[in-house]
Amino acid sequence: MTQNSRFIAINGRELRTQRLVRGWTQQRLAKIAGYTERLVRKAEKGGTLDIATIQDLAEALSTPAQAVAVESLTMDISAIARKWVESWELLETRMLPEIEPFLAEDFEFVCPGEPGAAPFVGTFRGAAGMQQWLDAYFSVLQRNKNIEVEYMVGENTVLARWMESGTFLGMPTPPVQINMHFRFVDGLIARIVDDYDTLTGATIAADAKARRLDKNQ
Repeated sequence: MTQNSRFIAINGRELRTQRLVRGWTQQRLAKIAGYTERLVRKAEKGGTLDIATIQDLAEALSTPAQAVAVESLTMDISAIARKWVESWELLETRMLPEIEPFLAEDFEFVCPGEPGAAPFVGTFRGAAGMQQWLDAYFSVLQRNKNIEVEYMVGENTVLARWMESGTFLGMPTPPVQINMHFRFVDGLIARIVDDYDTLTGATIAADAKARRLDKNQ
């Protein structure tokens, strides 16, 4: 086993695919690689592993005819941010199982804005907080899908930018610029800040509430 304490996000789906191609059980891969079945089971769900462990798994899966590259079993921060955005686009409130393996234990999601302006404004902590924010967001907003996203990658950060439009409380909304800031620690998402035009957001919320009130009178 090589000595390296650096942790990297593992591509659990690819690890599982490589294992199944060989017709192996999780127990067999664990035995060949020199680890427990529990580690292999957790690795296939995603998250991070010591790079040395990933190297051992890649070596165990390699054959004389086809080597498995360590790179194929890992995910960089850009890939994780893309997975978050793609899960957001496709699954909305049901996205948590897809992204939870990549959330740090002390993860927090920050959505700025005037307190009380919308139920999704505030700081939400942990995976449960992420789900709470998703439920709050989609309780009042419906999105237009097929977004075009621009990504900017830093050393431990990713910025995902796109235009969001849809309806708030059933009322059409103009496009709003979304800047989703991801901060990573040890290969996991430690913090997301949903930076958007809070003034426009507050105006949209106030107008939608006023129109709904007028409609119900």
